[in-house]
Amino acid sequence: KLSRRLTFEYGLRYDYQTYLKDGRGRIANFSPTALNPTAGDLPGAMVYEGSGAGGCNCDFASIYKKAFGPRFGIAYQMTDNYILRAGFSVMYGQTATDNGTTLASGSTNPFFSTTFANAARKLSAGFPSARPWPDPDINQTYIGSGISPLAIHPDAGRPPRQIQWSLAIQRQMGWKMLLEIAYVGNRGTGWESNGYANLNALTTSALEDLDLDITNADDRALLLSTLNSSLASQKGYTAPYPGFPTTETVAQSLRPFPQYGDILYRWAPIGKTWYDSVQVKVTKQYSSGIAFTGGFSWQKEYSAGMESEGAIIAAESIDDSSELEAQKHVSPLSRPLTYYFAPTYTFPKLGGNKYLSMALSDWQFGAILQYSSGFPIRVPNANNNLHLLLFQTTLANRGLN
Repeated sequence: KLSRRLTFEYGLRYDYQTYLKDGRGRIANFSPTALNPTAGDLPGAMVYEGSGAGGCNCDFASIYKKAFGPRFGIAYQMTDNYILRAGFSVMYGQTATDNGTTLASGSTNPFFSTTFANAARKLSAGFPSARPWPDPDINQTYIGSGISPLAIHPDAGRPPRQIQWSLAIQRQMGWKMLLEIAYVGNRGTGWESNGYANLNALTTSALEDLDLDITNADDRALLLSTLNSSLASQKGYTAPYPGFPTTETVAQSLRPFPQYGDILYRWAPIGKTWYDSVQVKVTKQYSSGIAFTGGFSWQKEYSAGMESEGAIIAAESIDDSSELEAQKHVSPLSRPLTYYFAPTYTFPKLGGNKYLSMALSDWQFGAILQYSSGFPIRVPNANNNLHLLLFQTTLANRGLN
């Protein structure tokens, strides 16, 4: 309390978090630089964390050590009826630890892809104590265009960060009424967004370097044709390495890592959020113990990546994973207008029996009614074959002209 009218609050929090690890380094992870012996020594292989036999002498991800979260608040009583409040804080969330990473742990036969009665591994034989990498017969076999290898993002040890601020003015009005008008905003970075970056996607610029244009019908037909087709043979396209299935498409053979399908990061802290709002709150108290609180919020909410709100998960919509900054869109959880009304009643002290008064007085009963805008209607994915050409999703945005 700096003076009779001025109060200042401050604090600091520090978070240190790691990413999910296996104590013996038995979780396999995709490496874009390790050579794959079963793919003609092309880059792109599965490796195991740590040192020693079968280890890559590396850590899959780095741990963020600068998660300092300061917070400041100020309250200044300008006059007897007006109070100015302001606040600022930096907060960190939890690093990602789920998403079924152990489904494919240490095996090219993931648990979720086995056929009925065909176990991926029998526990009676014990859990493998040794990491098989770089044994090509165990871990470096061709996976194919339909199955994705596990890829842990190199920044998986970085928690999401939210920078928040507010500026409000309160006015004490007559008849025990309090009015507050505030601006509240925040910016978030590092939110988990695993569908953002497909390491094995094709880009239009990469195809242009090969004199291919997806707007050309002939080039599209070539990219969708199989390597064993006459069209691919006429154009001189061959398998990228011995043993590559010629039943795969030309587009698959041109991918950065043709021995694999889509390679989507797990625990990728690259999602972003934007929030700005004007909030109005009115509180009215009566001498009979009845009070009413009402609030209205007009807000803008944008995001780039996956979001969640309790049990509601809004899947990300990606139009071109090579342009991450272009993914900013109205949040799937956005509700621009929100109003709530909350009455409360506090039981008074009762006369007569003091024990009955002690048992029943000062209890507070309340209710809340909330009305808000509905969730926005999501733009659907485009119904075309671009995902077969570029191996990334596109949105069905249609111009007004």
